[in-house]
Amino acid sequence: MRSTAPVVTWRHYILPIAVLLVLLALSVRLVRAAPPVGSDPNGPMAHWYQSLAMPGTSYSCCSAADCRNVQYRSAGDHFEAFIDRKSFGEGAPNDWIAVPPEHVLHRHDNPTGEAVACWYDGEIRCFVEGTAI
Repeated sequence: MRSTAPVVTWRHYILPIAVLLVLLALSVRLVRAAPPVGSDPNGPMAHWYQSLAMPGTSYSCCSAADCRNVQYRSAGDHFEAFIDRKSFGEGAPNDWIAVPPEHVLHRHDNPTGEAVACWYDGEIRCFVEGTAI
């Protein structure tokens, strides 16, 4: 006598797995840090953050929600910034990240006095040195 139970193959799992992967990818993009505590979206600091543009373009580095003061160090011919979860949210690596040299903004109007990194979508979009290492 033959079994009448349906045969389940790996193909039955493709669609549910694909849907889960898409939902996971979307949720990771939504996990972003909130603006720094006490930041005023209309204040002078917010305007300074909004003035940061990716080098060679007129595209914004992001906003006060994506930029934070960071620890940084010189590592050979480039900088490294410490991108931590406490400041940047759960999606941050909590590690030293190499700053792409083409993302360094050579500005002297940094009102924080500390290094600033704008972390968005898994990369440092812009970096402004502090007044001293």
